[in-house]
This record gives sequence, C-alpha cells and structure tokens, in this order.
Amino acid sequence: MMVVKKDNNIEFLRFIATVGVVFVHIGICWISSFGKTASPLQNFQFSTIQHCMFWAVPVFMMITGSLMMQKKEITYHTAFKYFKRIAVLLILFGTVFSWMELYFKDHEISSTLIWGVLNVLEGNTWKHLWYLYMLLGIYLVLPVLNGMNKMPMKEIGLMTVVILVFNSLLPTFQLECGIAFPIASIYVGYFFMGYLVLKAKDCSFMKGKTLIALVILLFTFILLVGDRYFSVVKGEKIGVDCSSYVSAFTVLQSAIVFWLLTKRAGCFDRFCAMWLIKRFNRCSLGIYIIHMLWINLIIKVLHINIMPYGILGIIPMGIIVFLLAWVTTEGMIRLPILRRYL
Repeated sequence: MMVVKKDNNIEFLRFIATVGVVFVHIGICWISSFGKTASPLQNFQFSTIQHCMFWAVPVFMMITGSLMMQKKEITYHTAFKYFKRIAVLLILFGTVFSWMELYFKDHEISSTLIWGVLNVLEGNTWKHLWYLYMLLGIYLVLPVLNGMNKMPMKEIGLMTVVILVFNSLLPTFQLECGIAFPIASIYVGYFFMGYLVLKAKDCSFMKGKTLIALVILLFTFILLVGDRYFSVVKGEKIGVDCSSYVSAFTVLQSAIVFWLLTKRAGCFDRFCAMWLIKRFNRCSLGIYIIHMLWINLIIKVLHINIMPYGILGIIPMGIIVFLLAWVTTEGMIRLPILRRYL
C-alpha cells in the first residue's frame, strides 16, 4: 500500500480545525449552562463564535477523505484496523464520560454506573463523540469509497454534487423533494469533496480566483453573524439554515478554507516544522476527545461562568482548554496501552 507523505498544508488545516472544534464547544457549553442568566448580547457573542467555527469538523472530514482517497487500495482488513482504533477509543472514553455524566446527575456512585458501556453502544454519552460514531460508519464502507478513486474525476465530482444537493442544498433552504435519496449523509459528501478540492487546487479554472473566494467566504460569515443577531438578540428566524454541518453555507466555507490553505505548496512548512505544532497535530485526536472533559470539569465542578466577559472570556478560555487537553493527551500517549490508539 502506498504511503502518503505528510503535506504541511494539510497539517496546518488539522491544527486550525482542532482549535476551531474547541471554540465550537466553548460557545455551546457555556450557553447551555449559563445562557438563561446571560444577556442577549452575551449569548450573541458566544453563539456567533460557536457558529463561525462550524467549518472545523467538515474540514476534518475533508482531510480524512483527501488522505484516504489517495491511497492506492484499502481492503477491509486495513479498514478494520482503522475501525478498531476508533472503536477502542470510543468504548474507553465514552464509558468514562458516561459514568461522569451519571455522577454529575446523581452526585453519588451507584449501581447505575454499570450501564456506562451500554450507554456507549446506544450512543448515549457526551455528544461531541458523535464524530467518532460517524467515523466508524465511514470506515465500514471505506474500501468502497476508496475504490471510487479509480473513477474519472468528473464522475466523482458529479456524484459529490448529487450528494450535496440532497443532503445540503435542499435542507438549507427547506425545500422538499419526493426522491428518496439513499446516501443520507453529508459527511460522505465532505469525504469526497476533500479529495476533489485537493486534486483540483492547481487546475486552470481556479487560477486567479483567490480574491473571489475570499469575498464569498467573507459574505458567508457576514450572513452567519446576521443570522445569529436576528436569532439570538431579536428572536427571529431568517428561514435559511446558515450554520449547521448540513448547511450549504458551511459546505461553501469548508471548501473555500480547504482550497485556500492547500493551493500553494510550502506556505506553512516553517510553521508546521515547529516542535509545538508537531506535538499539537500528533495529539489532535486526543485533544478532540479530551477537551470536553476539561470543559465539563470547569463548568460542572468549578462552576466558572465566563459569559459576563463576552469575547474577552471566550478567547482565553478556549486557549486554556486547548492547552489542558493537549497536556493531558501528551500524558496519556506515554502509556503503552494508549499510545497505539491515540
């Protein structure tokens, strides 16, 4: 099997996507815990930060697709190795998180803790682990997805467009369609889109379009901020899904961010060569899993409310949570039993 050399543009994307995910959960968790006692302006700031970072998870999926589709061949034997790694992490951390949530609710250690593993199997653990469940589904069909790299790029592109139309464009504008589309996952679309954008980054059609792409990206963020203002401050809906993982605007943001940051080789070589960035990226999966542990401890044990500080509370708290998750992951990968999985 062909070994794909690390691309520093992809590594930079991995870094900023990891940071973005942390800020998504900083926003949503403090709103969930303290939003009712906060002012509309405070809720607006936290909600805006959360929704402006929604591109982070799709970019993770696009990175996965770009890397997996470049591999010459992936058999089910290989796919099972990927599957086993995520399944072990999900059972291990999902069970611990499920136990913690049960303890937070009852404030005592009881026989209900034995249901922790069952909760994981049913998907009833901390919600951010949905991404690991989704990865398991992707890995179950990975040989099929990877096998499509033998198709002409045009065919893969047309299939991706069809997936995005049914799973993103129609839901974004709340349009109904009588066709029962069988691939009901936007993440398959992101998977293929990462591969397509990476392959098309140097095509003649895209040359000279950087300014246009930046203008479109800016427009989507302005629209998103406006949506948050009307929704959170005014209590009104604009009737368009501007900021979910299935939103056509999130698809557009993710594609543009991915293209802009991968289109020029060598741009991030010096940055990604830094020891600290290498360690952050080595621990990116662990940071994704563990950062919610620290958020829950800060909120549910320490009862720290940063909402009165608005943006001045969001940024330092995001940095603190990111660093705590990184240090924790660095400690865990020193354990032989965890090193091979994290």
